[in-house]
Amino acid sequence: MSEERSGSRIVTLVGVPFARVGQEFIFLGGTRKCEDCRLRNTCLNLEEGRRYKVENVREGIKHECPLHEDGVCVVEVVEAEIEAALEARKAVEGSKIMFEIPSCDKWECDFYDLCHPVGLKNGDKCTILSVFDVNKTCPVRGNLLKKVLLKRNIGSRK
Repeated sequence: MSEERSGSRIVTLVGVPFARVGQEFIFLGGTRKCEDCRLRNTCLNLEEGRRYKVENVREGIKHECPLHEDGVCVVEVVEAEIEAALEARKAVEGSKIMFEIPSCDKWECDFYDLCHPVGLKNGDKCTILSVFDVNKTCPVRGNLLKKVLLKRNIGSRK
């Protein structure tokens, strides 16, 4: 897989409507239409299931695409920071943690999406960037949870 990196930024292609600084998206991978495309290596150089944020749009560079009606633009992206829920005792700003998704089927819980954040996987090593003053007692385990902002430590997942 060929990746052009500028610092921690990754140069890739996104559909024109998504080519805005600050736009976040989940990379879902390619489709059959991508298999024979000459831009495939640049378009599909992100990790599936990860959340990315557009940091820079390279103006004036647009390509035709069989998937995106308006074509694709060259952008620089980084992995986005992700809000999640952690046990309160582990929620210490600046700490490094191994993220574990709890086994839980309480979809109605206010914290369900935070306990199962899109973009993080079991075993991801992350740094806690912020701890918010938002608490909830887990209805399954009974422990106190806190809302945090995480940044995955890239290259640290085995």
